[in-house]
Amino acid sequence: MPLERGLQLGMKEGTVELCATLHEPHKDPPESFLEAVATRLFEHQYLAMTDPAILDPDDLKIASCIVSRDPVPDVLKNGLTSMGFQPEEMDAGGRDSPSMFSRLSRGKQRASLDKWRTDYLRAADVSERLFALEESLIEDTPLGPYAEIKDAGAEALATGFRTCFRALIAPGLPGLRDLERAILSERARVKGRLILHPAFVRSITCFVIATFDVEAPGTALSEEEDADAPLEVPTRSGVVRTDPELRVVRFVARGNKELLSSYVEGVMSQSGNETR
Repeated sequence: MPLERGLQLGMKEGTVELCATLHEPHKDPPESFLEAVATRLFEHQYLAMTDPAILDPDDLKIASCIVSRDPVPDVLKNGLTSMGFQPEEMDAGGRDSPSMFSRLSRGKQRASLDKWRTDYLRAADVSERLFALEESLIEDTPLGPYAEIKDAGAEALATGFRTCFRALIAPGLPGLRDLERAILSERARVKGRLILHPAFVRSITCFVIATFDVEAPGTALSEEEDADAPLEVPTRSGVVRTDPELRVVRFVARGNKELLSSYVEGVMSQSGNETR
């Protein structure tokens, strides 16, 4: 796959750049290339919304970049443009030092790289209310394992929501639907990909866990460190294991296609001993 694995972090004019490297792009069919780019963008969103070290200080902008030493074919350029990328020129650090072999080469080293960049929206770019809620959650949402912070995180979200949106929510499917409707309503004001601060994502995750506690008594967090599906939800036919933090990031990234209320209902309707 010409879009290489791995991530390079950079900083440019107050913007954190999450960069992926493209190698020999002419070898990749356009459809598979664009699918790989979409996957990489979600990986970048997940990382930015779950790693507190990236958005520090809190007001940093953030962007995803694709960098290629080889020329990008027009068909892939068109695809990148359709996905919201814009081209930028990037200095490749100059030519290699001349040697006796370079005189025999007909080709020339490129003095610049192809760089394509797409900027993410932050809460401040979307609405004053969403930004105010994010700021309150940065202040009030604790760090730590979800087993230790889930109650405090859910309470911080409910308190911040009451202050910023003038509405009451409580863990459970009705409160979760009110929360997601409010976020989606604010989100609809501006087009673009959104990244919320990790504290915001952490607090929503706590609220989702608390909702499972209400809707499926006996829900527990796994004691295994680094479990891929840390939440264990009892159903009529067994236990379903799931990762609520991942589903919160999907909701932020994809909106109506990944509703949290539908996720909770879907988990509870599954048969046991499955991972969702």
